Amino acid sequence: MRGLFAQLFKAATLASAASAAPWVRDEAGWYGRALLAHDTLGNANGWRSDLYAEYGLTKDWTVTGKS
Repeated sequence: MRGLFAQLFKAATLASAASAAPWVRDEAGWYGRALLAHDTLGNANGWRSDLYAEYGLTKDWTVTGKS
């Protein structure tokens, strides 16, 4: 077991850094979403709201915001 742990640790420390981007919005392209939800648990009522937006700042940069 100790040998397996040592091999896994060695592999993890020797791995090079990775860079990834799941998506990039087109330059000047945008996406927006608004959500409003109502929940009830027993006698308690709750409201939840969510705002989300993406804007393609350049061909390589996307700005996102959530509130």
